[in-house]
Amino acid sequence: MKFVALCGLPRSGSTLLGNVLNQHPDITSEMDSCLADILINISQHSEKVYTEDAQHTIKEMDDLYYTFMRSGVVSWITKLCKTDIYLDKNRTWSMDFNLLFNLIPSAKVIFLVRDLRGVISSLEKIDSYKRLMPSVEIDFQSKDEFHNVDILDAKIKNYMQMDMINGPLFGIKESLDCERWYLKNFKFVTYEDFMENPHKILNEIYNFIGIKNFDNDLENITQGYYHDAVFAPFGDHTIRPQLTPKKENYNFPLIKRKSQLKILNDYSWFYQQFYPRIYRESIGR
Repeated sequence: MKFVALCGLPRSGSTLLGNVLNQHPDITSEMDSCLADILINISQHSEKVYTEDAQHTIKEMDDLYYTFMRSGVVSWITKLCKTDIYLDKNRTWSMDFNLLFNLIPSAKVIFLVRDLRGVISSLEKIDSYKRLMPSVEIDFQSKDEFHNVDILDAKIKNYMQMDMINGPLFGIKESLDCERWYLKNFKFVTYEDFMENPHKILNEIYNFIGIKNFDNDLENITQGYYHDAVFAPFGDHTIRPQLTPKKENYNFPLIKRKSQLKILNDYSWFYQQFYPRIYRESIGR
């Protein structure tokens, strides 16, 4: 059985992609699974054991913990999956890729990215229309400090520091900068490419996983059960039942030009890696 982790940036289409991939007869998609959280908690627990009077050497403790976690992964998948491919969607995988590949060296990762301006624009739209939750808080030291602060730039800074964005960005930059061996097991998918050419991207994913192509029905996408309150205040993961191809125009009316340029400059490594043409055209380099 093959293990595939689906993760990446928020508002980048991972919920939609996971449900579309679940149409394939050889794939079982577990949406917003807590498996990654469980494994990382166990890994963090091991750090506490090392500092106490353990009855085993560090190497023995490593072997014991990894054996324990691998057995748990096998039991988890066996209970949930009756197909050849188990796909586990959870952004938490990007918090510790080293742990994932130490446990499952053959794992494949589908990592979704999106123009950060699009991510922030989507979050800002949700923030503007929320009914009950308060708007994103900005931590001012005094009540008068906001007079000399660009409120939009302050909100963008807050968005980018949230774990849901900062975690995946750090995880993938560490893997890229450190040239981790397991990068060969990654398939990067941009939200924009998926929206424009869904069938092409799906065939590339099937080839990456190593299974036969499948003619997905993009007019009738069924969403599996999910409980979005855990993702509050940005918890609306409801997908549309149809995926109509559309070309991204890279216009973000909710973000003024000055703020867009700041994002492009502050995260130039991201744009040079995944959106080099957009970066050159926008920055003029």
